[in-house]
Amino acid sequence: MIPIGLTHHRQKSAKDVLRGLYSLPVRHYHTVRPRAPVGYCLTSSYGGILSRAYATRSGPGGSPVMTIYWILLGLNAIPFLYWQSLTLNKDNQGRRKFMDRAAVSLATWEQGRYETLLTSAFTHTGLAHFGFNMFTMYTFCRILSGVPALTGAHVVAISIGSAVAGSLGYIMLQGQLAYNSSNPRRFGARIQPAIGASGMVMGIAGVATCFFPRSQMLVFPIPFPIPLWAVTIGFVIVDAYYLDSSTSRTAHAGHLGGLAFGVLYYALGLRRLAPFHSGISRAFGQWRWR
Repeated sequence: MIPIGLTHHRQKSAKDVLRGLYSLPVRHYHTVRPRAPVGYCLTSSYGGILSRAYATRSGPGGSPVMTIYWILLGLNAIPFLYWQSLTLNKDNQGRRKFMDRAAVSLATWEQGRYETLLTSAFTHTGLAHFGFNMFTMYTFCRILSGVPALTGAHVVAISIGSAVAGSLGYIMLQGQLAYNSSNPRRFGARIQPAIGASGMVMGIAGVATCFFPRSQMLVFPIPFPIPLWAVTIGFVIVDAYYLDSSTSRTAHAGHLGGLAFGVLYYALGLRRLAPFHSGISRAFGQWRWR
């Protein structure tokens, strides 16, 4: 008896057939096909930190990148909820102690309290500030989840490094203001605190921009989409312009510091993944930017 599909010239046993099937190379790829990602850019100033939120449609998540995002969200939510409880209980003394321990400033640096370089990035006091930063982080983590070789460890390194770099950028600017005898703000610059995950978010945004520079973003109120690289450069220009503004309550130096770390991390640690976005059609199948 001859099995269906086999001729007298190709008589194979069931074991041979199964062996042939299992010997076939199996490749598992997690690919994303961006279809003109649409984003909404919102800005809000609260508590001295500027929050920038983006919304975009990207490929499916489910990667280690998103796992790290949910962990970061929880780490940011705990201090935020604790602050809200202090506010509801009208515990002003507790709020002062909390802010003194968590916020970063030139004074905390001079006192050797280097842990505030990181704790400040996980501290938010306002719902808008917290919500915009977390939503922005979610958006760019979703984008980065489309990079097959990007691991959760990479996201942790980018997040922590960008947070610290953002705090250092803020401290450096405050130091220049504090030690400038001709600056009328030199006394307040030493103790002016800063909080928020904006530096961390900008670092993640920098890496996402390096991987997906042509991804289209719809920035309110501009009625047409703009490439992500142009959006990022635009924010750099805005931050640089208001870097030393006496009226801005935004830690622009923190944004630039976080973004610089993200781009540097990509150049030094992730550039080996360059075929992902430059030769994706050859490495992972067809990819078309639309």
